[in-house]
Amino acid sequence: MPRKGVPSLKLGLRPLQILSCLVKKVRQQFQTPRCFDEDGLRICFTTYAATATGGGWKRFWGCTSYSDPSVGRFSVSMDSSSIPEIFVWNDKSPYWRSGPWNSQIFIGIPEMNSPISNYVLSSDGKLLERAWKVENQDWFYTWNRPETECDIYGKCGAFGSCNSVKSPICSCLRGFVPKNPDDWNKGNWTSGCIRRTPLECTETQKRSEVNPKDGFLKLEMIKVPDFAEWSYLYSELECRSVCFSNCSCIAYSYYKGIGCMFWTRSIIDIQKFSIGGEDLYLRIAYSDLDKRKSMKIVISITVVFGTIAISICAFLSWRWMVKHRERKRKSKQISLSISE
Repeated sequence: MPRKGVPSLKLGLRPLQILSCLVKKVRQQFQTPRCFDEDGLRICFTTYAATATGGGWKRFWGCTSYSDPSVGRFSVSMDSSSIPEIFVWNDKSPYWRSGPWNSQIFIGIPEMNSPISNYVLSSDGKLLERAWKVENQDWFYTWNRPETECDIYGKCGAFGSCNSVKSPICSCLRGFVPKNPDDWNKGNWTSGCIRRTPLECTETQKRSEVNPKDGFLKLEMIKVPDFAEWSYLYSELECRSVCFSNCSCIAYSYYKGIGCMFWTRSIIDIQKFSIGGEDLYLRIAYSDLDKRKSMKIVISITVVFGTIAISICAFLSWRWMVKHRERKRKSKQISLSISE
C-alpha cells in the first residue's frame, strides 16, 4: 500500500509509487520538502511542477543529504511523450532510465515483477523499489538503480553497448568503430561509435529483399535504446517489413505488451543483460553481415575438413595396426613350424 501523503501514479491496473502526472497546467513551482524516517533510511521528496507542450508534468526531487532536506540535484519523473518510462535526472541531464512500460513492468528492469511496489529516490540519485509482501503484510527492498556503471545513461555513447561483466565494459556494435579511438582506448566512451560502412538503402532497393543492400543484425538480451517510436498496430513480421522499407529506420524491436518499436535517430543507452532483455534488430551494411557469415562458413568448412582429416588418419592408423598384428601372427606361426 502506498504511504499516505506520498503521490502515486497508476499505469493500467497496477499502482505505482511516488510519481505523478499533472492534469492541469501550472507555473514553475517548488513545494516544501517533506521527510520521514523508515527502516533506518531518511526519505525526503520535493515535487516540482512545470508546464510542458500539450500539458503538464511533474518531477520529484531527492534531498541534498540525509541531514539537509533542501532540494538536491537528482530528480525522478515519468516521460510519457512516447512509451512511458521512468527517468532519473542529474540536474537537467538524464542519469538513468527504466526502459519502456509494457502494462506490467518496465522492460529495462529484469528484476521487476511485483504487482504492488513503491519507489524512493535517494540523495545520490539511486531509485529504490520496495515491493509489498502479502505474507508479512510489509514492504521489502527488491532492487535499486543505477547499480552498475552500465546503468548510467549513455555510458558508451551512440551506437555503443555496455556489458557490466566484460572488461572493458563498452564496445561498439557490430558494423561500427569508435568515433574517437584515442578517448575510447583511455576509457572515455561518451563520444560513441560511427558506422564502418555506410548504409546503401535507396528508394528502389527498399521495396525488395531479394538483393538487399542492408540487413538486420539480431542483438539478444538487450535494454532497448532511448527515443523509441512505436505502433501497436503491427505484428512482428509487419514490424520488420515496415522498418526495412523505411531507409530512415535504423533499428526495430517487437514486444507483445508494447508492439512495434523502431528507431530513426541515433541509437543510445544500449545495455547487454545477463538475464531478461529484448531482441533488437539493428540495420547495418550487408557487407558487414556477409563478413560475419563468411567467417562462420570458413569456420564450418575448417571444422568439417579437420574432422574428415582426423577420421582418415584414425582409419589409416587402425588399418596399419591390423596389418602389423597380422604380420606378427604369421611370422610367429612360421617360426613355430620351423621349430617343429
